[in-house]
Amino acid sequence: MNCRSACELRRSRGWFAALAGAALLAACSDVSTSSYSYREDVPGLEQHAASLGPTTVAVYNSPYPNDDVIAAMQRHAPGPQMTFTAKPDSSAAYRVVVVFGESHSAPSTYCEADAVTASPSPSGRLTVTAAFCSGRTILSDAVARTNAIASAHDPEFGQVMGDLISALLPRNNPLTSPTMGGSGR
Repeated sequence: MNCRSACELRRSRGWFAALAGAALLAACSDVSTSSYSYREDVPGLEQHAASLGPTTVAVYNSPYPNDDVIAAMQRHAPGPQMTFTAKPDSSAAYRVVVVFGESHSAPSTYCEADAVTASPSPSGRLTVTAAFCSGRTILSDAVARTNAIASAHDPEFGQVMGDLISALLPRNNPLTSPTMGGSGR
């Protein structure tokens, strides 16, 4: 049973299933994400980016093949269905920068940089940070931290990338949505 189905089991069944689900969740990797939106209209900008065609993804310091990282992003993108590509396009209006490990720069500078350097994640851990960019301007950033994952084909890696992309490209306006801690007004 994977971590997600353990969580479903805990929510949907009785007391005994809840204990079993809690035990399974304790064994799962602990993913924490955080994000910051620099603009209120990130959901609308994501829709605009999706309408323009493929969004370039620059991946730095990855312990996994870049194509596997981008494929995991594609499979777990929350929608609207953005298409991610590794093929650089200097005329593209939007791009995503993904950095594995402990970056030497703040995520707010990723869009301005021609390359981003990072140290490997601490032993036994995985840190991945992303920035959503319009040209050289940052629109949002997000970071996900979890236990080390051996392969990009591990379902846990897909979950981490899904959590990262969901935080990077929120469905609601994170500055005003009541479910995201804003005032909603």
